[in-house]
Amino acid sequence: MSTLSSVTESSSKRCPSCGVELAAGAVLCIQCGYHLVHGRHLALVYDGDDDTNAAPADPTFASNPYAAPRTVTPPVAFIDPSAELPDSIVRAVRGISRDGGLLPWMALFGVCVCQFTLPLILVVVFPWSIGRLIQMQQLRQRFLLLRQPNSLSPHYEVAMAFQSAWQRCWLTFGACALLWIVIIVTQLWFNWMSEFFGRG
Repeated sequence: MSTLSSVTESSSKRCPSCGVELAAGAVLCIQCGYHLVHGRHLALVYDGDDDTNAAPADPTFASNPYAAPRTVTPPVAFIDPSAELPDSIVRAVRGISRDGGLLPWMALFGVCVCQFTLPLILVVVFPWSIGRLIQMQQLRQRFLLLRQPNSLSPHYEVAMAFQSAWQRCWLTFGACALLWIVIIVTQLWFNWMSEFFGRG
């Protein structure tokens, strides 16, 4: 029994300052900050202004300044102020995005169904797409969110719909321009062939 008691005493020790039981290899008492090797209390080092009247943020830190705090402050998401859109701009962006989504279907309808009115469709769709592209470019230059959608912004879905409409308008504009050029070149070629064979 005495042997077991001596082994227990040798494997643990107490802090000379506060009397808390410590492990055999401990050199610092986390209860009072007493260093067993140096024989003195360690001084606290604060990062920032020393405000003794301020209430501690963590009661665990107040009761034991040498223990790690139990609560961790969650990170706060930073949202760029330029990512915010006024309500009036949000309504305008939604309307332009809706029109931009209809442009490809209008062009496809004009090509597949109304071939006899294809020049009229091109005259309507082509200038309309130019007008929408000009409006979109002005909005993109004014608001960063419309150029670089931020997932933390409350208007992220609006910005993504605007980006999709922007791409569709460019594709429709390019397709209409190419089709218009093909029609003009084909018409000129037929006229030249008619004149050539008519002379022969």
